Amino acid sequence: MKILVTIIFLSFATFSFGQAEQSNTIVINVTADYKPAIIELIKNHTEISSFPTLGEKIKYKGLDTGYYTFQISGHGKTKIVSDSIYVMNGQLLELHVTVTGPCLYDHPADQIPICPNEHTDNIIPIVYGLIGQTRDSASTVNKVHLGGCVVTDCDPKYYCTKHKVEF
Repeated sequence: MKILVTIIFLSFATFSFGQAEQSNTIVINVTADYKPAIIELIKNHTEISSFPTLGEKIKYKGLDTGYYTFQISGHGKTKIVSDSIYVMNGQLLELHVTVTGPCLYDHPADQIPICPNEHTDNIIPIVYGLIGQTRDSASTVNKVHLGGCVVTDCDPKYYCTKHKVEF
């Protein structure tokens, strides 16, 4: 009798610590031919989340049961929309995003920058990094736009002061 109780106890203890999340994972590999790509998760024609990526693993936890789609877009590029994906309550949706191709913000050195709204005036360069004391004086007279401290290999280089858009 002791052996039977011990076996039942050990079985219960072993199965109690199992990780069910691994078996409830949906993994989808996504490839975009430009960077950065904007990934949007959509349910019932409503955007759940949206953010730019240069290529990484994206996890969505705690999604409600239902059909989801995601779309990949980039400035001036056509949107790529996935097929519907059925996610059950408690499943983990994991996207593996691979980004290839040129940076959408690359501009030839000898080219005058053109705003996405098709004009060449009111355009200033974007400055990245930790800005010192000149920060207030330079940005208040619209000579430069402050881009922040986080720098990647694909960042906007120009800012349109008229339309408030980075490109």
